Amino acid sequence: MAAGVESVDLVHSHTWYTNLAGHLVKLLHGVPHVMTAHSLEPLRPWKVEQLGAGYALSSFCERTAMESADAIIAVSESMSRDIVHAYPAVDPARLHVIHNGIDPDEYRPDGASDVLERFGVDPDRAYAVFVGRITRQKGIIHLLDAAALLDPGIQLVLCAGAPDTAEIGAEVRERVARLQSARKGVFWIEQMLARREVVQLVSHATGFGWPTTWRHASTNWWPTRTPLPGSAGPEGSGCSSCSPGGPSPRRPSSSIAGWSASSMPTPPPGPTATRPIDAPGADGDAAR
Repeated sequence: MAAGVESVDLVHSHTWYTNLAGHLVKLLHGVPHVMTAHSLEPLRPWKVEQLGAGYALSSFCERTAMESADAIIAVSESMSRDIVHAYPAVDPARLHVIHNGIDPDEYRPDGASDVLERFGVDPDRAYAVFVGRITRQKGIIHLLDAAALLDPGIQLVLCAGAPDTAEIGAEVRERVARLQSARKGVFWIEQMLARREVVQLVSHATGFGWPTTWRHASTNWWPTRTPLPGSAGPEGSGCSSCSPGGPSPRRPSSSIAGWSASSMPTPPPGPTATRPIDAPGADGDAAR
């Protein structure tokens, strides 16, 4: 890879998968290396379960590139701070924040209900939705444990697939089955959905389940029924105002216990402008 880009003026790498290649191009061809970071290996120790000894290799690739890159793009102020904390050798002057982007023409509220009906979700009942991979960092295990505290009138839609390991896949399957046996309205969509389908599911959702074991272990629920884009955890979006010391990962969040179908917040009709997660005036943890 490094040998095939001898004519470039600059090389860009994204995450540890290509960070080492970017670093080698810098050394081999004498061009600047710019890298983008939206996650950090030192803050994801659970990857040992997925990668085994490969976690040491991925950490080496990221650290080597991070400490020698000519410029580093962080997707949020929070991520920028994490980089400085995880890699003290990085000069903060080389850090630049460029927020994640989204196409507002593509991610617009979808009033149709064909996707909901295809999966059996009642569009006239409140529901919470989770969208993400089956991985420790997404906190889906905590979400399923906490979901037992939801009001019985609230549906739960899990758009979750591609487990990191067979073990966590089996763990999720067991918990979903247990939840489905205890309450109605639990829908697990394992297959990869088209973007339009995801947009419709998020458009109609009354709340977005945001569990995360990234930085601050917690399980949170946020109103979402438009505007789009919805909510996301600190990784990727780089939540700038997540509060340290949140609910313990060993117990469901107490905030869920009072979440009933009648108390679910009803947002104003029509699309609403959104701001970057770290923009002044963004609505805290749920801003993105």
